[in-house]
Parts: sequence; C-alpha cells; structure tokens
Amino acid sequence: KIPLPESVIPWLGGGLVGATLAVALARHDLRVAVVDRLDPAAMADAHFDGRASAVALSSQRLLAAIGVWEHVAAAAPIREIRVSDGPSLFFLHYDHADLGDAPLGFMAENRVLRRALAGALRSCGDRIVPLRFAQHAVDTDTDHTGQAKEALVTLPEPLAPGAGIELTAFYSGEIQKSGKRLERIGAPVDQAAEAD
Repeated sequence: KIPLPESVIPWLGGGLVGATLAVALARHDLRVAVVDRLDPAAMADAHFDGRASAVALSSQRLLAAIGVWEHVAAAAPIREIRVSDGPSLFFLHYDHADLGDAPLGFMAENRVLRRALAGALRSCGDRIVPLRFAQHAVDTDTDHTGQAKEALVTLPEPLAPGAGIELTAFYSGEIQKSGKRLERIGAPVDQAAEAD
C-alpha cells in the first residue's frame, strides 16, 4: 500500500456533491482524485445545466467554510416554505422567523454553483487530481447479457514498482432478463429467453 501522506483519495463524480467533498478534503491538505466522465470545464458551461437547487442553510455554511459560497452570485434566500398535496386544504408552513434571522436556505442556479466549485477545485492546486475515464462495452461470458461495461481510468502518473491501487466497486441498478449471451453461442431465441 502507498503510505498515507502520499495517498490520493479517489472520489467518483465531479458534480455538485462530489466537487464539494473534493474541495473540503483538499482544504484539509488531502490529495483527492476526482473521477468523472465529463470535463469539469464542460460542467461549468452555462448550457450544461439549466436547473436550480435549494441549498439548505447547513449546506450553505459548509460551502462558506470551504471558500466556495463567496463566489456564488445572486443566490435568493428561502424565507418561507409551504408544502401541500394537490387540491388538499391542508398544508405545512415553515417560516424562517420561527427559528431566527437566518433564512431556511438559498435558491441558486446550478451553473453558478458549478462555476464556483470549478474555481475552488482549481485553487486547490495539486491537491486535486482530475481523472477522466472512458467506458465501453466488452463481450464476456461473465454476465448473463454477454456484455459488460468496462471503465478505463488514466492515472496522472505511473505507479511505483510494487505499488497498487485498492478499489471498491458497487453495483446499482436493475438486472433485466436477457438471453443474449446464450443466443450468441447458438441457442434458439425462445430457449435462450427461458434459460435466463
């Protein structure tokens, strides 16, 4: 294993949550490898994401503590929240005044948040290691569909002789019925579907 001071913490995803965690870790002098299929500059482009996010007060305080919030322009404070269910006459009402002077949170455009995070990632210097990965399908008999997706991550520098990388992989999603692997080796379509 690589000694801890030289370690790089891998983090999958450079979106709003992944970039926030990467900046927070880097601000504490840890090196973080942010692995994402997309270029961070593309995610900060104005046309990438037209949505807005409700940023809870605790999240805004975290972004402020790691030096990101000061670069978030034009965030609108959330002073009241009303929750109702369709035509029902009943609703929940939250008012910031019930808790004090601070708003319940803020509304901010995702593109503004992404730009602020992209700037913060750049300001962390070599403590942030951006890694791009490509994904492609490979034929295999290890999966019932006859194909699996393989990710190729390019490291910024070669590993030292005898060094290794420890990875933990998680699977999420739905396993669908498929007879493709059996069809590929010659099984009739109806039998392949029944055998899955």
